[in-house]
Amino acid sequence: MSGDLNYRIQVFGDSIHWGQGLLPEQKMAYLLKQKLENKNKHLKIRIASNAHSGAIIGEKSIKNDSELNGEVPRTYPTILGQIDLAKEIDQTNLVLINGGINDVDVTNILNPITTQSWLRNTCKKMCHDRMKILLEKVLTRFPEESKTIVTGYYPIVSEYTVLNLALQLLILTFTPFFTTPFAITSSVLTKIIANCNTFAKDANEQLSLAVKEVNKKYENRIVFVNPNFSAKNAVLTGSNSYLYGITSLGNPEDPMAKQREKVCPKTKKILDLNHAKCIRASAGHPNIKGEKQYANEIFKAFISNWSMPEL
Repeated sequence: MSGDLNYRIQVFGDSIHWGQGLLPEQKMAYLLKQKLENKNKHLKIRIASNAHSGAIIGEKSIKNDSELNGEVPRTYPTILGQIDLAKEIDQTNLVLINGGINDVDVTNILNPITTQSWLRNTCKKMCHDRMKILLEKVLTRFPEESKTIVTGYYPIVSEYTVLNLALQLLILTFTPFFTTPFAITSSVLTKIIANCNTFAKDANEQLSLAVKEVNKKYENRIVFVNPNFSAKNAVLTGSNSYLYGITSLGNPEDPMAKQREKVCPKTKKILDLNHAKCIRASAGHPNIKGEKQYANEIFKAFISNWSMPEL
């Protein structure tokens, strides 16, 4: 349409940026598109999503498995590799990117045996050191006038999380090597909650620091956004929840559950834990409320730091 301004958003990262379990119109990038277009009626935004479930930042660019459905958790392509696979880089105006949790590994976060010191040290390596490498690549490959937003994480469970059968089944699915559903006591849950809080706090601090350090070289082209989930939001059930959980029967709650099950790889193993994880992959991810919270925080950061695109 004559007089309209074309604007392109590229999305990179893990399952949070993919929008695990969500319909396309429920995902943060689409919600951000709506907010920006409402702010400027002449803005016509296109979104290219390169993110997928399970992605790691990695230590190098690896491109395999790029054709799998984004709902299927897998390590590759790394987020560094996603940058290599991106198209129309020179037409990009805004980059939404995240990463680090899968480099740390959710299994380690939910394991009560994991120590706080290990988590802090690993967060520095994965969410600071690796993120700096990733951001350097983004800012050297994308146009100088483009902007980049790095989003943070939240506790997967908090002190408001209810210890019930659904939670026990969830933890068993992702950390089956250390316990049984009947061994997850309140004291074990307390350790898991401490790990989740430590990861969220340290990951966000390290991501924010990485952005700050890289920005010194690139003149305020990057902004870090904390999703700001409260402890009452970081639960897997209830009206205040910003996260998908699973039912007491072990079934996922999200609208993509049936479609995801069809594409989850299967083996002939009697107990196929990878298949079980894939089916329940939405658990602990932002639900519709959580995704709106991410979009709101991203939009506020955009407006606060940069001017709206104009004709």
